[in-house]
Amino acid sequence: MVDVGIRLDARWRPVSRWGLVCRYGASVLGWFAGFSDVSRLPWWHTTLDLVVGAAAIFVMRWRRQRPLLVCWAVVVAAIWCVSVNVVAVWALMSLATHRRWRQITAVSVVGIVAALFMGWSRDGQGAIALIEGHRWNHLIGAIVLWVLSVGIMVAIGVSIGARRDLVASLEERAETAEREQELRVLAGQQAERNRIACEMHDVLAHRLSLISMHAGALSWRDDLGSEETQQIAATIRENAHDSLEELRAMLGTLRGSDISGSPDKPQPTVADFPQLVDEARFGGQQVRVHQQTDSFNGLPTAVGRHAYRVIQEGLTNARKHAPDCAVDVTISGGPGQGLCVVVSNPLPATAPNHPIPGSGAGLEGLRQRAEMVAGKISAGATNDGRFELKVWFPW
Repeated sequence: MVDVGIRLDARWRPVSRWGLVCRYGASVLGWFAGFSDVSRLPWWHTTLDLVVGAAAIFVMRWRRQRPLLVCWAVVVAAIWCVSVNVVAVWALMSLATHRRWRQITAVSVVGIVAALFMGWSRDGQGAIALIEGHRWNHLIGAIVLWVLSVGIMVAIGVSIGARRDLVASLEERAETAEREQELRVLAGQQAERNRIACEMHDVLAHRLSLISMHAGALSWRDDLGSEETQQIAATIRENAHDSLEELRAMLGTLRGSDISGSPDKPQPTVADFPQLVDEARFGGQQVRVHQQTDSFNGLPTAVGRHAYRVIQEGLTNARKHAPDCAVDVTISGGPGQGLCVVVSNPLPATAPNHPIPGSGAGLEGLRQRAEMVAGKISAGATNDGRFELKVWFPW
């Protein structure tokens, strides 16, 4: 399963130890570079500068949560404290990774102007001293140098931010694709389960309803001879055996292998419906067939299988809910017209004494079958007091 909980942003993952060592080490080296010649400065100034530099490094811990605030604080501190110069470079690059150009431009301009007019140089002279001495060449060179330096820092930061965003985008796409793939697999598995459940219901419900009907005949009819009793018992045994075989085949499909090792039996089609009728009649069910289609040649195999299941489900429902009523099976249509299967029976006046339980899964399975081949289905009571199951398949 894909974890859809709260995760850290891929752009801000924990930095490696070597990365921390390099960054903080560069800041410490900046201290020594800034204080290569401190003989002219009082001791308290040097001490204060170092303390501010250490504080600037500590403040950088919040550069990801408050990048603009941290950058402003460090840049302003760098105006008076040379030990913060390297930290200011770090802060500006960190701000540039967010690629918010208004903030980057504002901080860069203020930093350059402050460094030129108020900053310290190696000899203690700033831009104001250069202007007073009419050293314009040095001033222009300093401006160009600072602009290039800041531009390089910003470019590096923007490049790092773009790379982080790209990596985060690719990871998000990969996770989305993986999530979608798992959903497709789950949907496929669910569809396969539904298909197998539909097949099991169609086959087992038919067989078990026949067994129930024959067993009921044995229980309440006391006028049966020994030969008729043996016949009914043999029918019960045959249907029970067929039910077990069908169940074994379905379990083999679920496990991904055939338990018996024998090849699959061909699925029955609408051309085999007379066998259904004979089984129902043998159990005592009254079935009238109205076949208006002479031949099923050219009928798509899938349509033939689904039509067979419609007749099977219709007879099963009639045995469950109206065991004493006659059932009419009508088959009509042809190529170009479609195949129409209608199974109907009168609505019983009273409920059966020993009704066979049902869940409605059979009709739902028939709806799914009809949808798979662009067919149409209707089921319900009619105005003349009958229950009618009608399915049309394209042909």
